[in-house]
Amino acid sequence: MGSCVQHSQSGPQPRSLLPDMPGWPPPFLLKKTAIRRSPKNGCSAERIPPENKIRGTAHRPNVIYNDATKTYVMWFFDIVKYPDVMMTVATSKSPTGPFTIVGLRETGEPHGYAQDCGLFKDDDGKDYLVYDDGFRNLRVDLLSDDYLSSTKQSVIALKPKHEGAAMGKYKGKYIVAGSGVSGWGATDTDYAVADAPLGNYTEMKRMSKDLTWGSQISNFFYVKESDALVAVCDRFSMFKETKDLDKCGYLSMPISLNSETNEATMNYELQSNPAMPGPISPGLAR
Repeated sequence: MGSCVQHSQSGPQPRSLLPDMPGWPPPFLLKKTAIRRSPKNGCSAERIPPENKIRGTAHRPNVIYNDATKTYVMWFFDIVKYPDVMMTVATSKSPTGPFTIVGLRETGEPHGYAQDCGLFKDDDGKDYLVYDDGFRNLRVDLLSDDYLSSTKQSVIALKPKHEGAAMGKYKGKYIVAGSGVSGWGATDTDYAVADAPLGNYTEMKRMSKDLTWGSQISNFFYVKESDALVAVCDRFSMFKETKDLDKCGYLSMPISLNSETNEATMNYELQSNPAMPGPISPGLAR
């Protein structure tokens, strides 16, 4: 099965992954990178390399391994001021860094901007970027063989309004899921299903209940040992109580999927070990 990996900004960070990327949550502002815009082509003109600097604030870092280049590749989005929200790529020989910024990257959306990203690596080694394209569509791009840029082969999987993009593969189906748009508030999770990573995608109903049990979808990961697809969801809504993102934590919930009807469901369990095979019983340990 395909794999998808995220290093989320809301989890503990024992040290900085990037030389000039301090720990989350304090906002930071570093050396800006000039972007010359064209009214017709958006941001698709000249960029000055960022010289291993974050231009504004960095969000949703995702790391995935390229077997061919033996390199860990990180994608994250960098906000200066809306609508200037750009994908940025960094590389390392270690999954824990330090990472060196390669540069800004345009996406398959014509204006090039993107935010709320995720990565998905398929069984054939091809890698895909899933993201909010600025119009609140969730879009999927095929990346280059080295994972360092978008090929601009792109498809819309979920139409507005969505963010919190996640992509996974389960029982032969490709799933793109996303949250509603409510800042750090909890939202339910919508999804779309396809037979190929670039679609066509069929939008389905919600896969969650109760505002995703007080959370926001962040990513999927597949557990080969138990043939389980697990949704990882940020509990940003807890920030009002904790005042500390590192104390907000995650919810990890297994996904059930009917591959004939494409109906997928998040299963809330009080205790769960996704590495252990067995039937899913919502609310019970397994």
